[in-house]
Amino acid sequence: MLSQRLTRLNLPECVALELRVALHVLGEIVGTVTNEDILDQIFKEVCIGK
Repeated sequence: MLSQRLTRLNLPECVALELRVALHVLGEIVGTVTNEDILDQIFKEVCIGK
């Protein structure tokens, strides 16, 4: 499926976006920490804007 999508894409930016999405999904499967996880942890402990 990914190889079919990559063959339809001829712009490097589109290929990079597809790879980034694939890496994000793979990270969720294997349990890696994402940027959102880090930001959630920071904002959970720090009150901003009061």
